[in-house]
Amino acid sequence: MVSRTVNIGKQWSLYVLELESGCFYVGITTQLVKRMPQHEEAKGAARTKRHPPVRLLEWEDLRTGDIRAAEAMEDDQTVRWMQRHGRERVRGGHFSECDQGRVERALQRHKKWVFTSNPL
Repeated sequence: MVSRTVNIGKQWSLYVLELESGCFYVGITTQLVKRMPQHEEAKGAARTKRHPPVRLLEWEDLRTGDIRAAEAMEDDQTVRWMQRHGRERVRGGHFSECDQGRVERALQRHKKWVFTSNPL
């Protein structure tokens, strides 16, 4: 029996976009060639609708057909970018909400960020 999380024949890719606002977006897709125009035409993620992409900064073949594994890698990469550029300037994975408070709570819920005091 094949797991429902495996996308047979399709491999996930991770990408990082620089946005017009000086922010960044981390995403995953099985079809990067189709996904990029969606972001450019404001038909992609909420973040790229509000902050249009300027350029593709990174692309990586994740070598997996498992959506859960790809999402975990996306979350990890998003947190790495947040650590470098600030939580306010990066969105991706489970941390894609436009509202900063929701992002902070998601980071805590997923145990991806330790706050020394209450973030809000």
